[in-house]
Amino acid sequence: METGSFSRAAQELATSPATVSRRLSRLEEHLEVHLVHRTTRHFALTEAGWLFYERAREILRAVENAERSIKTMNNVAAGSLRVSASTAFGAMHLGPLLPEFIDRHPGLKVELILEDRYVDLVAEGFDVAVRIGGEGASNLRSRRLSRERAVVCAAPAYLDRRGTPRTPAELEGHTLLRHTVIPRWPFRVDGHSLEVDSGTNIVCNNVTVVREAAIRGLGLAYLPHFALIEELAKGELVGVLEEYAAHEVAIDALYAPTPFSAAKVRAYIDFLVEKVPERLGVLDGVAISAYPLP
Repeated sequence: METGSFSRAAQELATSPATVSRRLSRLEEHLEVHLVHRTTRHFALTEAGWLFYERAREILRAVENAERSIKTMNNVAAGSLRVSASTAFGAMHLGPLLPEFIDRHPGLKVELILEDRYVDLVAEGFDVAVRIGGEGASNLRSRRLSRERAVVCAAPAYLDRRGTPRTPAELEGHTLLRHTVIPRWPFRVDGHSLEVDSGTNIVCNNVTVVREAAIRGLGLAYLPHFALIEELAKGELVGVLEEYAAHEVAIDALYAPTPFSAAKVRAYIDFLVEKVPERLGVLDGVAISAYPLP
């Protein structure tokens, strides 16, 4: 219909007019209707032929639009982005960064899901997971956002009441508030590794709970620096044994490997690589490792 003749259609399809005619006849047999009035000199579409032609053209346009949309996804950060993170880190640091990210990419809708478990990115439909502790999965790729040391800390009131430990050995008799990620506290003393296990009355898998218990003066806590930035700055908590602390925390952005990484994933991870170290600060010049997305 668009070329105006069987012969010109055959030329565009790199075949013969007879082949075009046979294919049209097979289509009519399949649909059980005449699509074209044919004579030796010209042809014209029947009513059914016009209807089929218009509907087919709509379908082809829809396919072209779908292809264009998919190709655009690899170049323009748009659509929906699902991100998973731990409750504490996500609320303290990822949430506050969202307004700036959306300002940069207004075509994106971000769904930030905070829960203290490792999600299955592919099965649960997440684009990015921010994980603490350097634990990933063999089927995922990652970029390092930051690496921080953990800090032993306590409220000034607790230290006034129980005394300030000067060495790990002086933790004997102190109350230790434990996060389940660090059940035994690691230290370096004179080049040797040492783990301390002392009395405790609170064990929790949530950083916020352990931190609040420390602020209330219930004991000493050993937590990642990212969870203590404001409290240390305000003097609500005081760092101790800093020269002995030996626990480091890696913060990584994980994503599923695909032949073509979507622009929205690249944009978000690039943003985190830029902003997370800036927000957290880098303790003692610890290097930040970042690996480019393919």
